[in-house]
Amino acid sequence: MKNLNSLFVLFLVIFIHSNLVSQTACDADHIVLLTNFEFTPSEITIAPGESVAFINIEGNHTVNGISSTVADTSFNNPFEFFLDETVGTVSGTCMGVIDFDEPGTYSFDCSLDFNAQLGMVGKIIVDAFTLQDLLTNNDTLGAWQSPYAFNAYMPEILNGNQQITIFLPNGAAVDAMGDLINLNQFDHLGFVDMVGALKYHIVEGVYLEEDLVPGTALTTIQGQDLIISEVNGNLDISGAKIVKSNNIAYNGVAHVIDMCLAPEGFPEATVWEIIKQSPNHTILESAIINAGLVEELRSQNDLDESLELPGPFTLFAPTDAAFEALAEDLGYSISELLSGQFIDDIVKTHLLGSKNLSGSLFNGQILANYEGDFIEVDVNGDGIFVNDVKVQTPDLLAYNGVVHVLNEVIAPDLPPVAGSCGTWTIVLKSSFGGWEGSSIELYINDEEITSQTLISGASASFQFGVDAEAIVDIYFNNQGGDSQISYEVYDENNVKLFTAAGASDYYPQSVRGLRACQKSLSCGDFEIQMFDEYGDGWDFGSLDVYKNQTFFQTVNMPLGAEQVAFIPTEKGDILDFLYYGGAYQQENAFVIYDPSGLEVANEYSFTTAPNDATDIEACPNPTSTKEINSIVRAELFPNPTSGFLNIRSQEEIQSIRIFDLMGRKVFDAPYQNEAIDLSFLKAQNYVVELQKGIAVEIHRIQLLK
Repeated sequence: MKNLNSLFVLFLVIFIHSNLVSQTACDADHIVLLTNFEFTPSEITIAPGESVAFINIEGNHTVNGISSTVADTSFNNPFEFFLDETVGTVSGTCMGVIDFDEPGTYSFDCSLDFNAQLGMVGKIIVDAFTLQDLLTNNDTLGAWQSPYAFNAYMPEILNGNQQITIFLPNGAAVDAMGDLINLNQFDHLGFVDMVGALKYHIVEGVYLEEDLVPGTALTTIQGQDLIISEVNGNLDISGAKIVKSNNIAYNGVAHVIDMCLAPEGFPEATVWEIIKQSPNHTILESAIINAGLVEELRSQNDLDESLELPGPFTLFAPTDAAFEALAEDLGYSISELLSGQFIDDIVKTHLLGSKNLSGSLFNGQILANYEGDFIEVDVNGDGIFVNDVKVQTPDLLAYNGVVHVLNEVIAPDLPPVAGSCGTWTIVLKSSFGGWEGSSIELYINDEEITSQTLISGASASFQFGVDAEAIVDIYFNNQGGDSQISYEVYDENNVKLFTAAGASDYYPQSVRGLRACQKSLSCGDFEIQMFDEYGDGWDFGSLDVYKNQTFFQTVNMPLGAEQVAFIPTEKGDILDFLYYGGAYQQENAFVIYDPSGLEVANEYSFTTAPNDATDIEACPNPTSTKEINSIVRAELFPNPTSGFLNIRSQEEIQSIRIFDLMGRKVFDAPYQNEAIDLSFLKAQNYVVELQKGIAVEIHRIQLLK
């Protein structure tokens, strides 16, 4: 029966169509018949621009393309339509013809009686291969990020009837833009000017590649123009090159380009990228690296304030010429200026943690900078001045702030390099040129003074003032660079106080407890060698040092794999070293040496937590022949040594033994009265034990490489 009904409907369609040839009012590309409770066909797919005739052959009906009679909600059709009630006839009553120019899905029903409830509903699908289809199925375009963005932000434009030309950045172009504004491919979608930037890539009308004429200005739907030019025989679209042209769809064409286009007035990068890309700010670029502010100045504060990122920023940016003039005034080379101790202060003097466009700056304004000081703004007829330095070029906009170019360097308020005890010097060294991001942090009396690194070259030095009895701590901050680095500390008399040398399997030590102009001690300094198995410090662990049962000092190890600490003592002091463990106590270890270099405590295992070391007497009176000979001491030279060790003594030496910092014997041989080759040992400190008759003499040496 179903087949018979289908044949009947088909016959009816043919019959009605033949009767409509002369009815120009119902001339259409497609026909939908209306019978009791049914549209035939109930669903039809057509092309944009085609028409549909609705013909009633049975019953009273309407064609309602506005809202659902059943659900009483809008159909949300691309446009609304309605054909009034007619009475069907066997020859067919033409209800009307509707042109469907706009792609989309059109739902409709019969709004009379209960026809719709009984199933009299229909659907017309106006299908076209639109730009949205092109960008969704983009395997051949060589781009997926920008099509995703266009589809996400403007599907109506890509799927509409309006004819457009779209310039589509390829994958490399999007990646390059992500690097500039420091966003990954997903966060990039949410940056503040995305919609405006996308609209700057769209032009009304269809322009195939052969229609793009050099010298033409194409107005984008964002409002600004794209300029067509010819560069080296190739078409140039405001700086971009077409790499794949004439990707045609129903409602326009897409050209793939090799660069993201930025409208005038839009920021193009982060503060850091503006400096990095500028040919006139290479010295400031190096200074920012040295100050460790690169990642901070790349952070995207403007993107999402909920992330609590640093910034936004204002950077007053002295040119290379400005830095060269400053270096000349100070008597420095540019390299010396960049590696000097004041470069961090200079950068932070010019950096503000707020966004201040030139229009918001006013005369007498006071602004806080990163150095913890203030700069004063002066605005007059001659321009804008900050601390009497003129702003040469204002308002280089960034996505995390603004850059103002200066023609001079703002003089920072620099700390003195001399104290009541004079000036100390720290020399940073590298075998391969630079510390690759590692640094040392200098503290005086537990207050951080500066952080320094070696950007490039074999060495650099910086100086700082110390007062009498000041306690100097130096922490090495390892950032994974080459381990062939070291630093040396010199006092006010240029006497080397400490050398922290790196070797192939470890990095320089931190050092604590260097004392300026230390008063004379009857015994000297005990040395604590502290270790962490994984190089991340003792977490919250520490050693509390007591002298004669009175608390003297807490020695922490906040970072690193090795640290040296010095404890001053007088003859007869009784020392206790109490260990307080952190999170991973078995990773901690320590070894203690008396002022003569003799090991007095060894808690080095990395299998169990260290024990306390108690009741250690400083410089006890000799009780046996196996003690340090304090009458005639041998001379070991050079010390530090780079390999060979010479010994000069007024007494005969029978043998020599050498122990490493963990108390392990690394050398044991009769003394042959000649230089001893120690080049097979790694660079570090060692204890040398000389056998002189029935006495043993202890020395401490340092081996460098």
